[in-house]
Amino acid sequence: MSAATRSVSDIVRDALQQELKTLLSRCTEAQTAFFHSLYPGGIESLSEDKLRNAIPLCQRTIARNEGAI
Repeated sequence: MSAATRSVSDIVRDALQQELKTLLSRCTEAQTAFFHSLYPGGIESLSEDKLRNAIPLCQRTIARNEGAI
């Protein structure tokens, strides 16, 4: 599928998925496993709403890991 035929929603969802993958790569193995227990089925199966909820969860986790919270 070319970029011209993709919907805006698909493009946004892909960007959110990529952001979440990047954030999860900064979490510990245990934190990543916990995330996958909260959201079974993988990142690709998450709705846009769930992606929008999962991203701040990961951001807060990373901030705690880095001592910012």
